[in-house]
Amino acid sequence: MIGDNGNRRDRRQMLVATLLTPCNEATFQQCLEQLDDYIAAQLAGEDYVALYPQTAVLLDACPDCAAAYARLYEMETAVRSQTLPQPTRIPQPDLGFLPQAVSLLAQLQQAFQQRLDGFSLQLTQGLVMLLTPPPVLTRTRAPAGSGRYSERLLRLGGQEETAVLNLPFTLEAYRDGENETLCLVQVTLLPGEELDELFEKTVVLGWENGGETAVTDWGGLAEFVDIPVTALPQLHIQVNFEDS
Repeated sequence: MIGDNGNRRDRRQMLVATLLTPCNEATFQQCLEQLDDYIAAQLAGEDYVALYPQTAVLLDACPDCAAAYARLYEMETAVRSQTLPQPTRIPQPDLGFLPQAVSLLAQLQQAFQQRLDGFSLQLTQGLVMLLTPPPVLTRTRAPAGSGRYSERLLRLGGQEETAVLNLPFTLEAYRDGENETLCLVQVTLLPGEELDELFEKTVVLGWENGGETAVTDWGGLAEFVDIPVTALPQLHIQVNFEDS
C-alpha cells in the first residue's frame, strides 16, 4: 500500500512538472542534449525515466521534443535491427551549377594565332593558372639568370597539349630574386617547316600600359627582364619570322 502511495505521488509530481514546464527553444535544446542517452538507456532495458527524469518531463510537455524523440527512436531501432531502407537507385548528381572547366588545349587553341610571317599568343588569367608549374626552384638556362632567377612562374613547352598544336616556341617566366614583383620572361623559338633560321627574329611582349621588344640569339632565345609579374595574365606575345 505504501508503494502504491509512493507511485501515485511520483506520478502527481511528474504531472505538475509537465504542466509547469514551458515549451520554448531552450527546453527543446535541453531535451535534444540528452535524447541520445535517454533512448540508449531505454533500448538497453534500463530505468531511463529514473536516469533522465527531466528529459521524460520534457517529452510530455513539449510536442517538438516528442516528435524529435519519435524520429530518433525509429532510426535507432532500425539501425539495431539492420532494417534501414536502402535506395533502389542512386541518381547522378546534377553538377550543372559548376563552371565548365576548359582544357589547356582548348584555351591554347583560342589564344594562339599562326600567321605566314609569324605567330601571336594572348595569355589570360585562366591560361596562366594552367601553365603555372608546381612550386619548385630551378635555374634559367640563359646567362641572364646568373642565379638571380630561380622560381619558375610559368612554363609552356614540352607538354602533350603543345605537341598537338605543334607550337613553334616555348615560353617560361622566372621571378626576380631581387624584386619579387618583377620577372624574367624567356621566349625560345623552335626550328620547323616555317622557321629554319632562329637568329635575329623579332619578339614583342605587350601588356596594358607596357611593352618590350627583343631579338633572338643564335639559339632562338629572346629574353625580357624586369617584366611585372602582374602583367603575365594579360601578356601578348608576337613573333615575326622575318629577320630584324
